[in-house]
Amino acid sequence: MDAGGAPTVPNFGDKESIMHRFVLVFCAAALFMGSAHAAEAASVYGSWRSSSGNVFTITQTGAGFRLSATLTKGGRKVLHGNWVPGMRGLQFSYWDGVKVIGTFRPGDPNRIRVRTPTTTTWWQRMNSRRRAGQRATIFGPWRSTTGNLFDVSYKRARRFQLMLTATNGRREQMGGRWVPGMRGTQFEYHSRGRRFTGTFRAGDPNRIRIVSSTGESSWWTRGRGARRGFSTARRTLKPVRPAPAVRYAMRRAAFASLKSEVRRQSMDRNKVGVVEVAARRNYVTCEQARQLLQLLSFGRTKIKALRALAPRIVDRSNAHVILGVFSFSRDKRTASQLLK
Repeated sequence: MDAGGAPTVPNFGDKESIMHRFVLVFCAAALFMGSAHAAEAASVYGSWRSSSGNVFTITQTGAGFRLSATLTKGGRKVLHGNWVPGMRGLQFSYWDGVKVIGTFRPGDPNRIRVRTPTTTTWWQRMNSRRRAGQRATIFGPWRSTTGNLFDVSYKRARRFQLMLTATNGRREQMGGRWVPGMRGTQFEYHSRGRRFTGTFRAGDPNRIRIVSSTGESSWWTRGRGARRGFSTARRTLKPVRPAPAVRYAMRRAAFASLKSEVRRQSMDRNKVGVVEVAARRNYVTCEQARQLLQLLSFGRTKIKALRALAPRIVDRSNAHVILGVFSFSRDKRTASQLLK
């Protein structure tokens, strides 16, 4: 008010008022952008990697969400999920053979706790950097100085699970537990009759010192290389090949019956038809194949019959006995190619 008590009308045209309004608008916009960024950073939507290596992507679709999984073996599948009533954006469930419940906390925006009726694991947000002040943990992939790979996953309050992939491809699942009074810092596990003690320091979050019961020490190193190592280890595991099936040639009586049936046919094309049918279900020796081919009159029909018999011959090392049934060098060359 002025000296007379009348209200003073501010002059919005002067420079001071304009600058004052500009500062207010700028601060409000900055506050809004910061709030929007924080809300986005604390969102459950995005790509997540489970402790088993599978990648899950959560995308918003109207009132719900879409959950797709990319498996370590390369397959993809879409899972049908729902928000837990009253926990939209924080807790969800989906069915993958068993009921799975995921819990997201904005205070820990880079992890999702995932529970099944029997296990508890964690999903880690992909392409995320650890925030200042965020607590470091032992969970995740590690590579030891011996070359072995370890994947540590949360199981329950005092215990957790370790998956070992050795340099020779051997895999071993072990249970770990915290040393009493050292939760989050020191743990123990047993492997092949020996006890191992690991010491983790939050000030050095990318290394764990491991000491065995015999006094040997090594280091685990955290990093992307360890996760790539797990993928490489899975790829380099060689599948066990089944033993080759034992093949037996036709018995003498069965082969004699087959020769009689071929002789009963009057034309070569019919004889070849009988040989082709027999070759689908039986194996023969080179000597048996030679005797069948001698029952045919023409070189071209002998070659046709040999095409059916060649994959069913059990003693290719004796293939030279078959070449004698052919009169022309051209047919012998073709037969040699079939018997290689």
